[in-house]
Amino acid sequence: MEPQKIEQQNSKQGSDNNIIIGSKNSNQEVKESFKLNIDRDKLILALKYFGVFLLTLPILAIMLFASYALDIKQSYQYGISGKNGLETSISLAKKFDFSNAIHQADLASHNFSLAINKVTKIQEGLIASRIPFLDSELQNIENLLLTGEKVSLAISNSSSFSLDLQAILDTETATNLTNLTPNKKADLLEKITKSGGKLKDIELNINEAGNNLNNVKTNGLLWFIKDDVSALKDKLTQGRDVINKIVPLTKIMPTLVGYPQKARYLVLLQNSDRLRPIGGTIGTYAILEFDRGEIISYELYDTNHLDIQSKKVEKIDPPKIIKELTGSDNWLLRDANWSPDWPTSAKNAEQLYKTKLLNITKNNKSDECPISDCSLNFDGVIGLTPELTLDLLSITGPVEVDNVTYTKDNFVRLYEEELDKKYLQAGKYTNQKLLIAEIVKTVQLRLFDLPFSSWPELGMILANNADNKNILVYSKNTDLQDLLSIQNWSGELKKTNGDYLMIVDANIPAQRLNENISETAHYEVEQKGDKLIAKLRVKYVYVKNNDSRNYKNYIRVFTPLGSRIISSSTNLNNIDIENELGKTSFGATLEIKPGTSYEFQISYELPGYIIDVDNKDAYSLYVQKQPGNDIDNLEVFVSLASNIEKTEGDAFYTRNISDTKVDWKTDLQADKLFKAIITK
Repeated sequence: MEPQKIEQQNSKQGSDNNIIIGSKNSNQEVKESFKLNIDRDKLILALKYFGVFLLTLPILAIMLFASYALDIKQSYQYGISGKNGLETSISLAKKFDFSNAIHQADLASHNFSLAINKVTKIQEGLIASRIPFLDSELQNIENLLLTGEKVSLAISNSSSFSLDLQAILDTETATNLTNLTPNKKADLLEKITKSGGKLKDIELNINEAGNNLNNVKTNGLLWFIKDDVSALKDKLTQGRDVINKIVPLTKIMPTLVGYPQKARYLVLLQNSDRLRPIGGTIGTYAILEFDRGEIISYELYDTNHLDIQSKKVEKIDPPKIIKELTGSDNWLLRDANWSPDWPTSAKNAEQLYKTKLLNITKNNKSDECPISDCSLNFDGVIGLTPELTLDLLSITGPVEVDNVTYTKDNFVRLYEEELDKKYLQAGKYTNQKLLIAEIVKTVQLRLFDLPFSSWPELGMILANNADNKNILVYSKNTDLQDLLSIQNWSGELKKTNGDYLMIVDANIPAQRLNENISETAHYEVEQKGDKLIAKLRVKYVYVKNNDSRNYKNYIRVFTPLGSRIISSSTNLNNIDIENELGKTSFGATLEIKPGTSYEFQISYELPGYIIDVDNKDAYSLYVQKQPGNDIDNLEVFVSLASNIEKTEGDAFYTRNISDTKVDWKTDLQADKLFKAIITK
């Protein structure tokens, strides 16, 4: 081949190769250009969608918040409607328009329920559920609405119950108990007996309302109703106290007053100014009989007359402690209540009464009973102290007997003065009509004349006096006795698993002196290793200094069974130690001069079962009040080895001194329970 041709050929091949290479580069550029165009289109499309999203976002937000706003608005409207309906129902109930009160209360309850549903819906939404503060505030609002709902239900149920009673009472003709016929009284008691479920619902509604309201916090969005919530809490607390006392009373009263069967009682009027282990010396006794709410018999008698007449026939040997302290060889009815356990004292009193009455009757030549009602069958024994009369006078107003006007403020003083004039100065005891009988019957008539609108107040007086042990009831009806025990109205020594304390005083010569004695107590418990050491100080102040009589007192300190004495301000040889009534008691005789004070001290080791940190998570102390005796100031100090996580106690003042120490200050008008929860 010629060189030229070869060169041309090579040149052609090289040119062809260049063409091939150039073609590949061009394709790559096209591909990349196409890809860029696609990405640009996607970006433009995405930007278009994002733009649309940005345009619709405010609309979506407006729709979302509009939905919330609608729920909030409706919740508010329902809540306000509920509030207005509730206020209307309460106003109608006060006017005894119970039918319309029920209607308004039911509407209020319905509106509160609708408002709660709206709030719940908001709580479950995307925003509220993710913002803790907002969720917490919504919970406060829900608790407030729940309070309104429960109160509305309580008003509806109580108005329904009142409407049932109104149908029986027929208030146009029977405005009080005096004007009520025996059959109407029986119908009334029957209705109360059968209304237990409805009354329980009222109690439950009020308690739930109080619990819900206590969970409402007003330091956030609800700050502007802080004062209103606080006022409502006070009213609900008062309402809860009333309901929690009236409801048990409605369970107890029908049987107590002879429905459906007659009830006959031995009633002991105890003078707490002459203090005895329960109530005071029994100066007067009565025979009281009920039949379906009607008092068919009520006669009062002088206890001293019965004791004197009986002594002429046969003496009754008293318990050893009474014989040793008083020097008496005859057990008097006035001293029958030596046991601090009311069922025990009640049984003793009934047995003494029967024995004395039988002795006198047998001694009479004509076999005539010395009193008008000589039946020896009783359904129970009731103990009363003068404090009950004082409280009843506060609702009846002053009463006049034998040209003397008795009020709550002057009753005790005037009664004692009149008694001295009529009996003691005459130097004799008679079985004639007693002054106290006239006073009691006058007060009774005034109570029966009270309008029905005063019944709740009267019920509270009776319940409070039962709490304070100015009324003590022992019944042979086991169902009734169980109800009394549950309500702590039976006067029995409390059975406890924890620590226990009861200070029991007895005015040995039964002189009228206790009104001049002021009493305070300090109780201290300290844990030392696996032992609990208790120290008690009881201080007596004889506030009257112009009296020539010393106050001679026998103190008994009731403690958990198995307690062991360590030391005392009284010689240990003079301390009486007894295991009785499921307790261990320490007794001593004290004597205090007018215008002076005396402090009795005792230290003892509590039994191991009181606190066992391996098996218990709390130290508890039950302090039981002695009927007839009010300790003005009670201080309880507890020091444990374990940290105290929480404290509970019915006290005026609670102070957590350190992680392991707590101090309570209160009085002893009623039984008290204290508890220290231990951290494990």
